[in-house]
Amino acid sequence: MELGPKDLAKDACVLVRRDDRSKETVPLAQVVAVAQAKLEAMQSALFQKARDFRDAHTFEVGSLEELKARADDGFLVAQWCNSPACETRIKDETGGVTSRNRPFDLKQTPGRCVVCGEPSPGAMVWSKAY
Repeated sequence: MELGPKDLAKDACVLVRRDDRSKETVPLAQVVAVAQAKLEAMQSALFQKARDFRDAHTFEVGSLEELKARADDGFLVAQWCNSPACETRIKDETGGVTSRNRPFDLKQTPGRCVVCGEPSPGAMVWSKAY
């Protein structure tokens, strides 16, 4: 919030959003309500931007070779047998890709581990840590 002598004479201030740099002159009597609304709008916009980015950089892979090829592309969803040895092999052969999580909303269907081919209870999200 910027507040200069001219604004005080007008009983107003200028609000500037940090995410899109838009400016708005607001009467001082309304500044709290307008600032709260702008903060909520910013939070919503930033959250949607992050979600869109995540979705655009998440890929399903079906083999260790594909996992290696896409290691730097973002989040990779692959079947895993839960074996520490398979996780170590993925990390070693991909330059640092490790298991991240198994989201609640990720449909879990049994399959075959992308490393050893043994039965897998479901998919895991994999990624490099940066």
